[in-house]
Amino acid sequence: MAAKRKRSQKIDSDKSLKARSSGLFLFSNHEKKFHCLVCLALILFTSCKKEKDSDKLTPTCDGSSPTYQSTIKSIIDSKCATPNCHSTFSDYSGLQPILQDGSFRREVLVDQTMPEGSSLSQDQLNKIQCWVNNGFPEN
Repeated sequence: MAAKRKRSQKIDSDKSLKARSSGLFLFSNHEKKFHCLVCLALILFTSCKKEKDSDKLTPTCDGSSPTYQSTIKSIIDSKCATPNCHSTFSDYSGLQPILQDGSFRREVLVDQTMPEGSSLSQDQLNKIQCWVNNGFPEN
C-alpha cells in the first residue's frame, strides 16, 4: 500500500513539474480575471500618459548679450513679478538666490514649469537662455 501511495505522489509530482516547466500555470478564473485587469490597467496608464516634453520649446541663444535691465526685467515683470506670484522678483537682487542655486534655469528653461498658468514665447526663452549663458549680467 505504501509503495502504491509513493508511486501516486511521484506521478502527481511529475505532472506538476511538467505543467510548470511548460508554462501552463493553473489559475482559477478569479486569478485570471485579476491578472487581466492588472495588465489592462498597466497598458492604459502607460499608453495614456501625456507627453509633456512634446509641449516644450527648445531655448537657443542666438549669440546676443541681453542684460537684466535691457531685456530680462520686462519679461520677469510681466510674467513673474506679480503680487500673486513672485513679488520679490521685481528687482535684480530678489532674483539672486534662484539664479545662484540653479532653480531659475531649471524651472524656466529646462522644465518650463514657470511662469505658472502661462508660458513664455520662443523669443523670450531664447533671450533668457542667452542671459543665463552670459552669467546673468545686470547692466
